Amino acid sequence: MDIRLANESDLGKVLEFGRKLYEAESLIEPKLKYSADASKSHYLNEMKNPRAFIAIAMQNEDMAGYIYGHLRTCLLYTSDHQKSHQNAFANHA
Repeated sequence: MDIRLANESDLGKVLEFGRKLYEAESLIEPKLKYSADASKSHYLNEMKNPRAFIAIAMQNEDMAGYIYGHLRTCLLYTSDHQKSHQNAFANHA
């Protein structure tokens, strides 16, 4: 299995995986929304973002999966984000 960064030619398959993920998650989260056009636009923008990545796993010539991530600057000790994180973990302790 090989892992590499995705490029625009991979986008169709990434969107297909995203659609399948939406279908599975919507069984648990019925209010979840999905738009192929919005997802395509978002991923195209993220491919140009130096603080984001889409990596794909290739098995022979077939895409086996993908992962998307982005970095965000956040000073946790000065933001409400830290409080919500602490509350989330406290509720699961």
